[in-house]
Amino acid sequence: MMIHSTGAALSSVLVALLYATSTASAAPASAGQIVLSTNPDPGFGSTADARRRIAASRFDAASSIGALKAKYNNANSRLFMRSPGAASSSHSSPSDTGPLFLHRRRRLDQEERDQEEHDKRLLGLVGGLLNGVSSTLNGVVGALGTVLFDGQWGIAVASTSNQEADNEWLTTLGIGTPTQQLQVVLDTGSPDTWVYSPSCCYQRNHNFFNPLTSLTYANRTVQNGQTVRAAPGTPGQSWSITYGNGYSGASGYVGIDNLTIGDSSNLSNPPLTAAALPVALLTGIQGTSRANRQMEGLVGLTPGFTSDTDGGWTTIMEKLITDGKVANPYLSATLTRANRTTGTGGGGRYIFGAVDTAAVRSGQSVAWINVTSTYYWGTNYQTMRVGNVDIVPSSLAPNLRRVIIDTGSALMNLPSPIASGANKQIAGSWYDNTNSIWVIPCQTGESGYEATTQNPSYWLDIAGSSFGVAPVDYVFSPNTPIWPANATSSISYCYSAFQVGPDAISIIGGTFLKNHMVTFDWGPPPFRTRRMGFANRTDVAI
Repeated sequence: MMIHSTGAALSSVLVALLYATSTASAAPASAGQIVLSTNPDPGFGSTADARRRIAASRFDAASSIGALKAKYNNANSRLFMRSPGAASSSHSSPSDTGPLFLHRRRRLDQEERDQEEHDKRLLGLVGGLLNGVSSTLNGVVGALGTVLFDGQWGIAVASTSNQEADNEWLTTLGIGTPTQQLQVVLDTGSPDTWVYSPSCCYQRNHNFFNPLTSLTYANRTVQNGQTVRAAPGTPGQSWSITYGNGYSGASGYVGIDNLTIGDSSNLSNPPLTAAALPVALLTGIQGTSRANRQMEGLVGLTPGFTSDTDGGWTTIMEKLITDGKVANPYLSATLTRANRTTGTGGGGRYIFGAVDTAAVRSGQSVAWINVTSTYYWGTNYQTMRVGNVDIVPSSLAPNLRRVIIDTGSALMNLPSPIASGANKQIAGSWYDNTNSIWVIPCQTGESGYEATTQNPSYWLDIAGSSFGVAPVDYVFSPNTPIWPANATSSISYCYSAFQVGPDAISIIGGTFLKNHMVTFDWGPPPFRTRRMGFANRTDVAI
């Protein structure tokens, strides 16, 4: 769920739209798990209107500096909607000499070039991708453990790169036969997978998937409600994304091909391949240029039945599980922060098929909790605190305290009273009523500054345990202040990591994830007995 965030509202932070309710009978629940209803769960925004209200732009990791700056400069919110029925150009299969041959490397107009250079200066981008995991972090208590599974079959390790100030964590996805490698975001907040195609986008500095060179590719069509591989020359079904006000979006078509995930250099745990999966190929993007972003696609990781694409969707995790290719139905996220000054040098890893036990702090265990949302990786929590101050209104009943864990979001997007409660505990914070933005001193979290300020840590009480975020992560992109210090002030102000999100759901993104190991347990098909596991890490002091 990620279009470029310069055209997105900060509160728009999550997409998981429903295509159809599964009619398959639920498998028996594992011990300690619950069976989720096949009916909508109102508390997690299951109606179309509610889901659109909490939907997010995902074309560049949801909540980047661009999104925040756009919101500050433009108070109009842009809500993200999926429009499977919207008109978009059909695209023929590789054997056709139509649209795929007619599109050529597009040339950025002057406005796009200006925007690109502005964003590069704003973000301080550094080229290149990190291989492996950063070993020196702010506030470490030890190195992030090396993953060793003794060559166990059914486990893959996918290293991530974080070169854009904790805005997006990229991993390599292989598509087709032979595989074509693209840098993608893994997103536990949406189901669909999409990539750039020869028709789009930013080919000057991005890779794309070319279906013409894949031996296993076919366009996808829908016949009598069933998805099928299209005959040569048959256009693929249309696929589109638009913002609620039509300002920005994307369009394309759906194909079928193999997806491969995992580090090819890992001989003990080689990559895993899921055959014949749907993938949307973008043919156009509307709105502000996204040429400066490194991501070239997105892999959706909410259950496929949450997609509103005609014919439905199957995610890579669902296919790996049903085909028996993973040792366990687990996806673990261990993401590390970028350097505070440069915004580069972060990384981490995703592990398919296992809990990342090497990242779990010695002497501690994983705290498991059942997923209580049909559509999201959502559950209930006990409370949220900053220091010893409970920031959740006492009037909010326990059954209404809901969180969604979202690897595609960068920040903590909280209901207004909770966001207010968090920021009011941070020294020097203030709220811009005109543009609905919380800001805090850019020095927040620096050792010298905290020696006298002593901001308390944030705590999420969930699954019977407490998981924290230290002040070092309170500032989003501290090297890009909104208001630099000047002659009349010695304080520079930056965006707070705690911003206002949906009214009734807290979206927990990268601010939290870069401090903890989180495992998403899919359970057995039809994936209605899901769990999440949380653990403190070896490399983070909190």
